Amino acid sequence: MYPETEIENDNAGAFNDTNEGGFGGEYGPQPSPIDTAKEFFQKNGKSLLILLVVGVAGFFLYDYLIGSLVKTTISVEDTEGMEIDSVEALLYEGSNAQPAKTFYGTLTLDLRPGDYRVEVDTSGSEYTNTRDFSFNVSPEDKKDGSTQTMVVEKDLDVKLINVSLPTTLVAGQQDAQGTITIQFGPAQSEPVELVFEDAFEAMDIVTQPSIISGGANSTVIVNVLISIPSTIKVANTKTGDTKSGTIRVKYLKEEEKIPFTLFKTFSLDTNPKTPQTFAATANKLYTKTFTIKNNAGADLSEGIRADVTIKSSQENTLGEISSWFTWLPSQPFDALKKGASVLAQMQLFAPANANTDTITGEIKFYTGFWSQIIPFTLNLTEAKVEMKTTIDGAPLTKTYTIAKNANGTYETENALLKIENLGALPIENILLETGGCDEYIKLLDTTFFFDLTLNEKGKTGSSKTTTLQITAPLTALPGSTQNCLVQLSYLDPKTGDVAQNEPINVVVETQ
Repeated sequence: MYPETEIENDNAGAFNDTNEGGFGGEYGPQPSPIDTAKEFFQKNGKSLLILLVVGVAGFFLYDYLIGSLVKTTISVEDTEGMEIDSVEALLYEGSNAQPAKTFYGTLTLDLRPGDYRVEVDTSGSEYTNTRDFSFNVSPEDKKDGSTQTMVVEKDLDVKLINVSLPTTLVAGQQDAQGTITIQFGPAQSEPVELVFEDAFEAMDIVTQPSIISGGANSTVIVNVLISIPSTIKVANTKTGDTKSGTIRVKYLKEEEKIPFTLFKTFSLDTNPKTPQTFAATANKLYTKTFTIKNNAGADLSEGIRADVTIKSSQENTLGEISSWFTWLPSQPFDALKKGASVLAQMQLFAPANANTDTITGEIKFYTGFWSQIIPFTLNLTEAKVEMKTTIDGAPLTKTYTIAKNANGTYETENALLKIENLGALPIENILLETGGCDEYIKLLDTTFFFDLTLNEKGKTGSSKTTTLQITAPLTALPGSTQNCLVQLSYLDPKTGDVAQNEPINVVVETQ
């Protein structure tokens, strides 16, 4: 066992090895680490304290001057994200009255954490600035740096005063219509454009006109067409997604928020929707009613339209046939509320000169996102032109026997001439012809045929009567026979040509 030996050494606690070669020898008792540290600080404490104070002060000085600086980029841009390098910008630190920097466009520099502001001098430029731009640089910005953008507007005296756009839109919808009203102020002469942002950015939106011009204090209505891609995402396929788009005048910040609902599909039902067969007569009105119902879960914000396309015709001109069709009510039909219906009445009126024909075509009911096509066959019968003439009920031949009276002249017998329009068109310009028998057949009312018109069959005024006087001239020998062909001529209402009805043979026998 080694004897305990007290070692006196100024460096107490240090390793002491007296054995040559590093092996063997004796080890004395070791001082504790706490005693060693205590002795060290007693001898060197003042020096260490000075070093500590200097180190801490140096750290904070470095951190203030260099270590905490944040790389900062400041840009002056217009509302469309384009850098503006034509106006002077002044950077101020805190509440200092003197600018720390003056720059144009974009400035990149190292800034200490704190509050800053930027003023832009827009005098003499096309831009206007109504406020200073303030920002804060934080120590947390040091890692990624700080980017500050100051947006300035153009000096435009124009504003949106009314926006009327659809509140329901559907994926795949084309050319949904709306209007935007713009008010030009007294100082505005420069044309402007509109910008559509947020939910509208996923859509194709066209304004008509695209460049909007207006005089001082004028109001301009701009037509808007909205088309939605069929691939646009809609999360709620049942009730649609609630969206919001924004509209503003280009180079101005003020915007109008437009809420709407975007649907994946929108259900409208048409009845009937199976192929149809129509039987119509020229110059007569034919009607067919279709019911269109909104079965979707929301109001329809767009009116329904109807088109008729003619596919084939043998006897009539395709382009003319389309004009025979009209709709009641006039289209576009009302934008249907949820669950509501509209009765769309097709009215077909072929003109008088239309020919008998078998016509095929399609009726198309549609909106910008929905359509229903209904094929049809039209069996058209041409308008009938027919006038019937009778004398005392006889259509072809009527015989009268005329005797002389006491004074030696032939007596006069009255006969009833009846004219009937059996056709579908009014008949005008009717004239009486007696085949050279003016001395045998005379009109009692000589003005009867002046401006005479027979309305079409079934209407009041489709038939007229007058009196004929049947007699014989003094030159007629007793026992003689005179055949007189009574015939009416008129203008054919289909062709405009002169036409004649079947003549009636009036036989006058004398006694």
